[in-house]
Amino acid sequence: RQLVAECPGPGVDRAMALHDLGILLTEVGRPADAEPELRAADAEYRAAGRQVWYAATVGSDLAAALTAQGRHAEAEPLLRAALAAMRRLAAAGEPD
Repeated sequence: RQLVAECPGPGVDRAMALHDLGILLTEVGRPADAEPELRAADAEYRAAGRQVWYAATVGSDLAAALTAQGRHAEAEPLLRAALAAMRRLAAAGEPD
């Protein structure tokens, strides 16, 4: 969290740091701690107006954190939205 605090923000760099922290927290079995970080990453990406691959994947990573908490109904629409965004980006030739 200290590294995230040191990121200049708001912006894409801060969003990516929050996103990475959320992924890490989920992977070490702390999905409830990951959720606010991933939601903050999503908000940062949106505020920056960026629709890049990382911005699309934050929804699927948030869905993974929710699923790990047993919140499947909340996760499903996020997964569907992430898939749709990834398909749009792939069709547009957006690099990953």
